[in-house]
Amino acid sequence: MKDVRYLARWGVVCIVLWGLAGLFGACGPVGGQNTGDNNNNVLNQLDGDVTNPECEAYADDDGDGIFNIDEGCFYDRDSDNDGMPDYRDMDSDNDGVYDAVEAGDRDPQTAPNDSDGDGIPDYLDKDSDNDGVFDGDEDRNGDGYLGSCNVTCSGQGDCQAGQYCSPDRSVCVDETCLGGETDPRNADTDGDGIPDGQEGSFICNPSSEDNPNGRKPVQFFIHPTVDYQIGTEKSAVVFNAGPSSPVQNESAITFDMTDPEHSMAGFVVSRAPGGADLESEVQAVIQEIGSGVGSVTTLAQGNSITSPDAYPTVVSTTISVTTSSRDIGDIRNNVITALTGRQGSDFTFPAAIGASGTDFVISFSTQWRSGYVIIMGAVVLRQDFNSGAFVPIHLDDASNGTGLAESSATTEIECEHYIVETMPVADIIWVVDDSGSMDDDQARVASAGSTFLTLADNSGLDWRMCVVDMTKDNPGDCCTNTDQTNDTWLGPSEQDHFLNCIQDPAGSNEADVGSENGLHQMDDAINQHLPRDSTDPKKIRDEAKLVVIFVTDEAPQELKNDSSCPIDDFDSSGWNSSCDSDIAPYEQLLHDNEGAVHGILVPGSTPDCSSQGQWGRGYEDMITAMGGQVGSICQNDLTATLTIIIGDIVGSASPVVLQHTPISVSIAVAKEMKEANGSHYEALPRSRAGGFDYRSSSNSIVFIGQDFKDPPYEVVVSYQRWVSGQQPPD
Repeated sequence: MKDVRYLARWGVVCIVLWGLAGLFGACGPVGGQNTGDNNNNVLNQLDGDVTNPECEAYADDDGDGIFNIDEGCFYDRDSDNDGMPDYRDMDSDNDGVYDAVEAGDRDPQTAPNDSDGDGIPDYLDKDSDNDGVFDGDEDRNGDGYLGSCNVTCSGQGDCQAGQYCSPDRSVCVDETCLGGETDPRNADTDGDGIPDGQEGSFICNPSSEDNPNGRKPVQFFIHPTVDYQIGTEKSAVVFNAGPSSPVQNESAITFDMTDPEHSMAGFVVSRAPGGADLESEVQAVIQEIGSGVGSVTTLAQGNSITSPDAYPTVVSTTISVTTSSRDIGDIRNNVITALTGRQGSDFTFPAAIGASGTDFVISFSTQWRSGYVIIMGAVVLRQDFNSGAFVPIHLDDASNGTGLAESSATTEIECEHYIVETMPVADIIWVVDDSGSMDDDQARVASAGSTFLTLADNSGLDWRMCVVDMTKDNPGDCCTNTDQTNDTWLGPSEQDHFLNCIQDPAGSNEADVGSENGLHQMDDAINQHLPRDSTDPKKIRDEAKLVVIFVTDEAPQELKNDSSCPIDDFDSSGWNSSCDSDIAPYEQLLHDNEGAVHGILVPGSTPDCSSQGQWGRGYEDMITAMGGQVGSICQNDLTATLTIIIGDIVGSASPVVLQHTPISVSIAVAKEMKEANGSHYEALPRSRAGGFDYRSSSNSIVFIGQDFKDPPYEVVVSYQRWVSGQQPPD
C-alpha cells in the first residue's frame, strides 16, 4: 500500500517536470505493474504519458473516501475496464462492494485497507482476504456489515455460547446472524479454523464457472396478458403457445426439457374454473385429461396447501395415462387442448420432443384464483418416471407450485443454516380393510411394500410400523405377523412380518369382514399407543412423526351408519354438514397429535374404478383437509403411489424445514463432512439416487443415502424465492 501511494505522488512530481518542457526528461514512465494471484485485479498503472493532467489530485470525485490521486486519476486508471476511471467509479474492481465500504475508515489521509497484505488495496482486490471467495460473494448485499450481526464485543466473554467475537469487526457472529455471509476482510469469519472458502456458504452464491456448486439459476417468464409468471430451469425452452383470440384470463405456455436424460414437456394453462371449488376442480382436470388424452389412473390426488401469495392450491397431483404410441410433446399439446376445450389449430405448439411411448405420467398443480384457475405441470414417459435420475425431479418442480407467482412478484436470495442432530423419525399406523373384496388389493399393497421400505431406508427414515384392521371392537393393538397380534411395533429387521400383516391385518384378533370402521380403529390404534414415550416399545416415540395410512375400497362405515349423511354402499357422492361432523373428531385427534394422514382408496377423480368398492369419501375429505395424499387402489402396480407417499412421510418428518417457500429449481445444499482431522463441506447433488430432494408438501429438505452417524452436522441451504405483498422480503 505504501508503494502505491508513493507511486501516485511521484506521478505528480513527474507531471510538474513534464510541464517544464522536458528539462527533466529522465523522469520516465510512472509506476510499474503489480501482479497478484488469479483472484485479484492487477493494478493498471501508467505505462506512458499522463492522460488527465487536469485531475484534482486531493479531491474525491466519487465520494468514496479515497483521494483521486490514489485512484490513478492522472492517467484515468480503469481497473475493471468498464469505461469509468477509478476516481469516478464507486466500485473500481466491480466486485459488488462499493469502494467506500472497502476503503476502511473513509479518511483520505489514511491508506485504504489491504486486508491480505498483498500490496493491492481492498477496493481493487476482488478477493481482499485471499480466502478463495470473491468479496461480492462474501458481502452479498455490499453493505459492509456481517449479515445482521450487531451485538458488539471486545472479547469472547461478551458473546453467547456458540458465537465468536470477530476481532476486526468487534461483533459477535454465528451462522444465524451471518445469514450465509462471510467477512471479505477475514479469511475465517467464524473462527472455527475452516477458511471461508471451504465453509458451506459457498452454495449461497450463484453457480458459475468458478463456483459450479452454487445456487442454481432460474429462468423467468411473465405472461403478457394474464397475471402470473413462472420460474423454470435455465435450460428449459419456454414458449407462449396462445391461444388465438383468448377470452379473459385464458392462456397456455409450454416449457420443455429436451435432453434425453431430462426429457419433459411442461405446460401452464389458465382458464375459467371447471369445478365448484378447488377440490372438484382437481377432479375435473383429471377427468378432462382422461376424456381428451387417454385412459387415466390416479397415482396421487395431490396435497392441499396455501401458496406463498395466499391462493388455495393443490400441488403434485399425479396421474398415469395410457394411450397410443406418441411423444411427450404431443401428449402435452393434447392436455392443453383438453383443458381449454379448444382445437389444436388454436395454438402454436413447439416441435415434437422426446421418445415415443404408450405409458405416461402427468403431474400438475392447480391454483384457485378470483374468477380463474392456473394449472401448471408436465408430461414424462412412465419409464423415465420409474427409473430416471433427473426426470422425476423435473416433473416435481413443474407441479409442486413453487414455480408460479403473480406477475408483479420479485425475488430474493435466502441462505439458511441448520444443525441436524437426528434424521427423520416416523411411527406409521396402517389401517387396512380386511373384507373379502380386499384380498387382491392387500396382495398388491404388499407387493409394492418392499419398494416402500427400501425408499424409507434410503432416505434415512427411522421408521416403525403398526398394522391394524377395521374391526370396531378390536382394541387397536398392532399385528406382529400372520395370525399374531402382540402389540409390538415392527422395525427394519421385521420387513417380512410387516408385509404379512398387510395381508392379515387383524392378526390373532377376530376380523369383522362385513363392515369397515376405519375411523374408529384409527382412534383406538392412536390412543392405545399414547402417551408418547420413547422408552416404552409399545408407545409412539416422543420424537416421531405420527402417520396414518388408510387402505380400503370402501367409504367409512361410521358415515354410512349415519342416516343424516347420505352415503351408502352404492352411492358415495352425497355430502353435507352431518358428514363433516362425523369426521371432525378424528381429524381433531390427528391435529392434536401433529399427525399426517394418507390413503390408498377409490378416489373421487375416478369414483367408479372399483366394481366392488366405492368412493372413499370421508377418508378422502379428511386427508385432503390435512394436506395428505390419496392414491387409487384400483392400480395394478401401487409402487408409484407408495413412492409418492413415502416421499411425503420423509418430508413431514425432516429436521430441515425451510423458513420460506423456495423456487425449487434454484435450491442448492451443502452438508458438513466429518473426518478424523476435522470437517469440510460438500455440495450435495439433487438426486433421488443419493443426495437431497425437496418436498413441497412440508416445505422441507430430505436426504437420500447420506451419512449422519456422528451428529450434529451443519447443513446449508440456499435458494431464490418470490417476494410480493403476501411474502415480503426479510
